[in-house]
Amino acid sequence: MTAPLIPRDVAALNRARSVRLEVRASGGAYGWLTDVVEAVAVRDADGVGFALRAPRETVHFIALVAALMGPQIDDPAHRAAFAAAVGRRRRRDILAAFAPDAPRALAHIAPKLAGPVWRAPTYRRLAALTADPATLKVLRHARAITRRFVLTASRLPPSFRTVGIIKLIRRPRDVAELRFAVAIVRRLRPELSDRQLVASLEKTRVGGILEWTMRHYEAIPFPPAPTGALSAGEHGPLVPLSSYGALAGAAREFRNCIRSYMPAIHRGNAYFYRLGPEQGRGLAIVELRRLPAVGWVMHDVEGPQNAAAPGTVRCAVEAAFEAVGVGSAPKGVYWGDLVYDDY
Repeated sequence: MTAPLIPRDVAALNRARSVRLEVRASGGAYGWLTDVVEAVAVRDADGVGFALRAPRETVHFIALVAALMGPQIDDPAHRAAFAAAVGRRRRRDILAAFAPDAPRALAHIAPKLAGPVWRAPTYRRLAALTADPATLKVLRHARAITRRFVLTASRLPPSFRTVGIIKLIRRPRDVAELRFAVAIVRRLRPELSDRQLVASLEKTRVGGILEWTMRHYEAIPFPPAPTGALSAGEHGPLVPLSSYGALAGAAREFRNCIRSYMPAIHRGNAYFYRLGPEQGRGLAIVELRRLPAVGWVMHDVEGPQNAAAPGTVRCAVEAAFEAVGVGSAPKGVYWGDLVYDDY
């Protein structure tokens, strides 16, 4: 016969009262689980000590089964039977008896649960995560499973639920940022598999999701250049910098910041050309900008470290572009939103 939840003898009543007082005095450490812990504590003479000194993993297991028990958790007899089994039967047997629909793998994961007692829905989320074989493998290999770990994993696409990626998440909004970044990169780099995306994300530093996205922008081709290669006469060819690699190489050669204009190039607002003979002997970087409803104009011609190019060089560059229908904005003229600096 199942023992009643509230024992009739005075000693047992005192034990129950002791647990209630100690649990309440600790600030409600067990929260929604308090009634179940009290049921464990009043089952026998050792119950109080067991309930108050139980290892954290035991308390989590009690909470896990209670959360998955369903409406029966409100049945005093069922709750008392569960309390009688805790610490006396194997975990997998307890799980099978009191939460028969729960995945059996939870019995092996339970020792990894960490932190204060979670809310009941979080344990149910954990159970749902085990339905995915890849996620279950991650859970089995994790050193500790916290509430944040479970909440983060449940919001990530299944193929991105890895320990390395979960470590990137520090704030709830980071999950939305990561999902948005992955959606962008999938469109930018359709040739990459999810496994490749996960591998590159796992190498990203915390807070570097935007940086990770920008690296993939760097890998895609630039829009077509406004013109092909041109000649500036004795000053050498004018070659469009038509990839991020070429842009970054010219930035190193001329010791300037043109690589930071990569987003403007992808938006179609800017383009850069290199003037000069072979590598290491460049004379100038030429910047073209697009005027609304008009087209491209030559905006600037600058030498190494953004020094103004000599007049003869600028004149030769202007002539080369004017020959193919690209006009030149007068140096130093700023026309508000028509030719802008904020990309």
